[in-house]
Amino acid sequence: MAANLFLSVLEISISTGFIVLILMLLSPFLNMRYAAKWKYWIWLFLALRLIVPISGTDVWTIADNIAKKMMKTEADVEKEGSGEEDANAFLNGPGLNGIGVSRRVIVEIPEQMTVPLEVRSEKSGVRITALDVVAALWLAGCLLILSVHTWIYLHYKNRLMKSGMVLKDTVLLHRIKNLKRELHIRKSVSVVESPEAASPMIIGIFKTVLVLPEEEYGEEELFFILKHELVHLQHKDLYGKLLFVIASALHWFNPCIWLLQKEAVVDMELYCDESVVQGANYAGRKAYTETLLSTLHRQCAKRTVLSTQFYGGKKIMQKRFKNILSRKRKKNGLAVLVGAVFLTVILGTLIGCSVVRESSGEDAAVGGENAAADRENAAGGEENAAQAEDGQTDADMSQTGNGESASGGGENLPDTEVGKFEQMEGRWVIDFTVTDSSLWGSGISYGNEMEISASGEFRYYIGIGVGGTGQCEETQAGITVAIQPYEENLAEQEILTLNYVNQEGDEYIQMDWHGEAVRWRREENAAASSYGNAQAAGQMPENTAVLTFMLEGEEEQVPASLVTGEGYSFYLPDDEWQQSDSDMWTALANEQVRFWVARQDGKTLDQVEQELSDSGFVEINGNIWRQEGEMIDGVELKALENGIWGVYYRYPVDAEEGWGRRILVIADTFAAAE
Repeated sequence: MAANLFLSVLEISISTGFIVLILMLLSPFLNMRYAAKWKYWIWLFLALRLIVPISGTDVWTIADNIAKKMMKTEADVEKEGSGEEDANAFLNGPGLNGIGVSRRVIVEIPEQMTVPLEVRSEKSGVRITALDVVAALWLAGCLLILSVHTWIYLHYKNRLMKSGMVLKDTVLLHRIKNLKRELHIRKSVSVVESPEAASPMIIGIFKTVLVLPEEEYGEEELFFILKHELVHLQHKDLYGKLLFVIASALHWFNPCIWLLQKEAVVDMELYCDESVVQGANYAGRKAYTETLLSTLHRQCAKRTVLSTQFYGGKKIMQKRFKNILSRKRKKNGLAVLVGAVFLTVILGTLIGCSVVRESSGEDAAVGGENAAADRENAAGGEENAAQAEDGQTDADMSQTGNGESASGGGENLPDTEVGKFEQMEGRWVIDFTVTDSSLWGSGISYGNEMEISASGEFRYYIGIGVGGTGQCEETQAGITVAIQPYEENLAEQEILTLNYVNQEGDEYIQMDWHGEAVRWRREENAAASSYGNAQAAGQMPENTAVLTFMLEGEEEQVPASLVTGEGYSFYLPDDEWQQSDSDMWTALANEQVRFWVARQDGKTLDQVEQELSDSGFVEINGNIWRQEGEMIDGVELKALENGIWGVYYRYPVDAEEGWGRRILVIADTFAAAE
């Protein structure tokens, strides 16, 4: 019984695993074109398929029996001498048995798996086979995983409820009531505040509880937190998570199913995010991301899979932020969902499992002859191999003379590997003329440096928590690096692929960064650290400096050169800007980012500030700026000996944490020309 059930589960696991791999390959395309809910619904369907024990063999057996009954009925009605032969011809010819079953992909289980083992029960006479042992191990693994998840869930929920306090705040309950009405939720929800809560969450399969940590939240922050968790309740995501847990427990031996569970939870959060910000303007979406970021900073490591609490590392959070702030309208993915369901059903009926039986009679004799022939061929192959070791044929000698010896190429292989790393040795920076600068969210790479040694030691840093170290290895796929991330507790393990190219002086390294193409070129100028050392030693080149930026809590030092204009000067980071007008500069990585310099002749500082105020500019934290749609305009005023100057700048709203801070540092170096 257990063995047959295991074979059915194995069939389902193999066929569904193929679907998971196909979806993972198509994920970049699907994520770009379709809303997250469509892919999430596909994961739900696959999880449901994984826990329904109807295999492709069962489907074919039912279809075959129906076909046989139909043919028998026709034979009885016609009662013709050739009827029975025609029926047999149909069943054994181009019918279900003749074509359909023979075209199935059969996963063959060795017959030895069904041979009884020496150990057996003397009382009952029950025979135990290797297949029974495997099935028992599978069943034990299922029960163990389900038991662990259940214990963790109940233990964690018990801790939350014991340490928590039911909230009866009238204002809070009124907000929840309004949100439930907006989301058409009728189910009752209790609200508990607990110090054991790592973050806001919905928990409880049968009795729903909204758990809040002991934190102080602002008005807008609390609104988004409550709506996010109630949207999870609206989507019935706790039941979805339970479905994924059961599926991964039944198919614990298949890594594709664990991958399914991981991706499904990510898409669940993307779907929830899309629902929360549906119909909101850009400012509302940005406020929502700030709430998520604030919650992320508070969150610790305590969590359970059977709750809506979720954090998947910085890359997943960046993916969520990018999806929330995306202005691209996503398409309806109903056709993709239907296609995935159809493909799953087809593959499920085309893949089966069976036990290989030994051949008998003529087949066995033929098999024996083939085996003997194979042994003779193998012996001949050994003789040929020996001859190849003793010497070479005339053709081989000819190839050796022409410098095409295979053995010679093998001897040079290690030198080639070392040589390639020596070619790549040095420091590299991202080439934004061929690399999408929006990959890291704000339209700029803050760190932008990669270094490779002659022995293949590797490190890279992009300045927003992305980066790490590793050892380059040359494989069939090219040069790969297994990265040890700088932030071990947050970042995910990653494998990078590098392709070194040097064609007629055009030298670069193409990196496959999570499916995205990033091109690196050699750093022309000295590294920032070298500038820093030279500055400390009083050996800085003339008209150069080091600018220090604080971005995402990280300090970044960038070499800069002095730029002089008519009556002014400032330091500008190297290889980041281009002059687009006499007094205007544009960022190389984002042409929407620019700043310019203008002198206010004949005006006092108060007059200039009043004009700016009349134009809609406001002063916040010492910065004068205004927002127009998706763009921010700012001014840094300078009262110098030769007059009133203004450093004016403009950048997209989503680049505020990147370019906005960089421009302010550049403006601080502004001075009157000597």
